[in-house]
Amino acid sequence: MHSDRSNGYIDERQRREVKLMTGRQLDLCICEIAAGDRDALSRLYLDMKDPIFRFALSLVRSRQLAEDIEAETFLNIMQSACGYKPGTNARAWIFAIARNCCMDCMKENARLLTVDSESLDLLPGDTEGFEQTENAMLALEALKTLSETERQIVSLYLYSGLKQTEIAKVLNLPYLSVRSKYGYALTKLRRYFDRKGVHTDEA
Repeated sequence: MHSDRSNGYIDERQRREVKLMTGRQLDLCICEIAAGDRDALSRLYLDMKDPIFRFALSLVRSRQLAEDIEAETFLNIMQSACGYKPGTNARAWIFAIARNCCMDCMKENARLLTVDSESLDLLPGDTEGFEQTENAMLALEALKTLSETERQIVSLYLYSGLKQTEIAKVLNLPYLSVRSKYGYALTKLRRYFDRKGVHTDEA
């Protein structure tokens, strides 16, 4: 399913050409999926497959499991679209489904959740903060120092395009809790990289 993914890096020219759906477009797309529009499902897949895959990969650290989560997420979107309320935050709704799929996968595969070195290049290397390090293995190992909630907050912030207020809704947590946990997580990550002698930019 993901043979078209190379190393996850996008140059600036390509970045300008990538135009993700707006919230309104996502909202309409989900409503069309609920009405049985297969083309709408294809459009949603093309728009959201990479963010969902990378979010899943950052949590489960296995390409195979991340691909399974991606597929399960879109299956659940198709099955749940009829219950979607127009005007809802569509992106948050989608990532709430993806997050639930991640949680189910992690429970079922707890013994298999080790860093998959073949998957490291699939995480983008041009995002903000701690991921600017060139050592992707170190970045994934650093994520393991966070609590499960902290890791979800950081991963959602990096890959979903959601604001912290929206992440709070996805995780069903108070906004102030998400904000404080995110700040604390960044501090822990900086300390981890400092111990490893890796420079990171201040967020």
